[in-house]
Amino acid sequence: MDRDGEIDRQIRGKRTYRISASRATQLAATPAPELPGGVTVPAQEAIVQEHGMLRIDYDKLARALIRQLCGAGAGGVDSQQENAADIESLRAERDRMAQERNDYAERLHKARIQLDELLGGAAENPERQAEISA
Repeated sequence: MDRDGEIDRQIRGKRTYRISASRATQLAATPAPELPGGVTVPAQEAIVQEHGMLRIDYDKLARALIRQLCGAGAGGVDSQQENAADIESLRAERDRMAQERNDYAERLHKARIQLDELLGGAAENPERQAEISA
């Protein structure tokens, strides 16, 4: 066992003072932590069939697990409708913010062009002149 690294021996001279299990042996003997009981995901929530092959949709799997762990799994259709409404409102907010960002970018671009025209910087810099004409 000593040659295989399963035990550690403390030796002084010809005497052995201590024999103990090695760290690797202790870790192997430690039982694995238990997962929360009752956490299962129905196959239709996590598996997608594509081209005759079954594939795991990890986003769906994660959502299903989170619903179960948070206790929202029992909500059924109502919670799904609430989730869909939340998703739609988030998408609308994202689209509104993207449009607002694009509007501000356009206004900034126009302001730079006007500033260049006022300061005469466009006549000196051919690259800026090409940007203004575009």
